[in-house]
Amino acid sequence: MINQVFIRVDGNLELGAGHLIRCLGLAHMLKTEFHVHFFCLNVPAEIAEEINKEFVLNKISSEKAFLSVITGK
Repeated sequence: MINQVFIRVDGNLELGAGHLIRCLGLAHMLKTEFHVHFFCLNVPAEIAEEINKEFVLNKISSEKAFLSVITGK
């Protein structure tokens, strides 16, 4: 069974897109051993498209929504 990795990251093109890109690079390194899921409040359309090519992108409305998904509560 392949394990899952959850990456919680936000960013935009003006500030913080570098962090998104680095997380995408990490996801590429992990993809042979893990199912990678991204959780984002804000993500530029161009980067969302790139994420969706190989990974699961979950757009969330709040931190509480993210915690609910990963804990099942």
